[in-house]
Amino acid sequence: MSAQDKDLFKAFMEEHYDEQNRIRYDKIDFIDEPGVGKIVWRRGTGDNVELLDIEVTSQRRTGQGTILLLRMLNSLKQNPPDSSIFGFTRTKNTIAQEFYSAMGFTVQEITGLYPEGSATLFTAEYDMLCVKWKDQLASVRKIYL
Repeated sequence: MSAQDKDLFKAFMEEHYDEQNRIRYDKIDFIDEPGVGKIVWRRGTGDNVELLDIEVTSQRRTGQGTILLLRMLNSLKQNPPDSSIFGFTRTKNTIAQEFYSAMGFTVQEITGLYPEGSATLFTAEYDMLCVKWKDQLASVRKIYL
């Protein structure tokens, strides 16, 4: 990571996360695309990738989340996860569950993660996602990189 990238990363983290959360996120990476949104992930257990946050700049269901997730998949090609991409969302966030399911993730309710109730785990094999979205990955790379 270049010095300029480190400065951008520091500014991004300070803008979007309080100090306690910044300390928790080790080995973190992100894409902050003006007019589209942001996506944040880190290397997790077993060198898999944990998707921490995805936030679009406009109304949901306009394709921006898909663009961000595809950009993340492209970014991971240089150093792919050992196996999977996973993350958690609150069970009441049904829009997120529908999004991850449509993208190819398996969605499963689990208990005990959040103090206010159950959570939803989403997980998918990295290679499977790359195969499923092969054509779109090529076009996102051309448009946004």
